[in-house]
Amino acid sequence: RSQGGEERDEALEQAVDTGLLKALVRAEPENVLAFVQGANKCVVEAAERSLREYSMDHELVALYASHARHRQALSLLAERGQGREEEHPLFGVAPSIEYLQAL
Repeated sequence: RSQGGEERDEALEQAVDTGLLKALVRAEPENVLAFVQGANKCVVEAAERSLREYSMDHELVALYASHARHRQALSLLAERGQGREEEHPLFGVAPSIEYLQAL
């Protein structure tokens, strides 16, 4: 297979996974976490916009993790951990500790 063909396949996989994520966010939000935790080819920046739009922080952390963007995941965990919303699932240091332990 030619390099151009492989690049087209990669671009198609990215478009499909990113589109699927956007559809899941709107239609089946309960399935987003499982999708981003698995192997996916989402374009992170586009997926990030959709997840932020729907305040899906836990899912965004999982997306970052699945793409080895650990600095961004930890930054988001730190931001949410220090927030004012104590009932937020990412509040406190425990989510950051759990993330680091999983690495």
